[in-house]
Amino acid sequence: MTVAEGARATGKIRGPNWSEIVVQARLYSGLVLFAYVLTHTINHIMGLWSVELMLSAQAIMNGFWAHPGPSVVLYGAFAVHILIAMRAIVYRDSFRGMNWAERTQLALGLIIPLVLITHIVGTRYAFELFGVRA
Repeated sequence: MTVAEGARATGKIRGPNWSEIVVQARLYSGLVLFAYVLTHTINHIMGLWSVELMLSAQAIMNGFWAHPGPSVVLYGAFAVHILIAMRAIVYRDSFRGMNWAERTQLALGLIIPLVLITHIVGTRYAFELFGVRA
């Protein structure tokens, strides 16, 4: 018996704690999505003051989020967040006994990604085909 086999047999070597990994992935992906939504919303708020201010802020924000690194992180966070939500739905034993907050969270969690996907695809489509800068 090797040292590693002996350690496994006694329980001293453990595998990764997947529940902790999922919690951390959900937290960090949520923070990335929050940062993007916050900057996006701030850009819209600036448009209430003036269109010029909004366009100048949009150039800065798009300059950051349009780079390959932040784009990969953003789209990855979006995918991870959706996959973790789907995992939570699949592992749920029953939908009975859910209070109104859980029902609302579940409904919004299923509806918001659909709305976001149509928004993202629509703006990307308009930019690629017609050159519209949204």
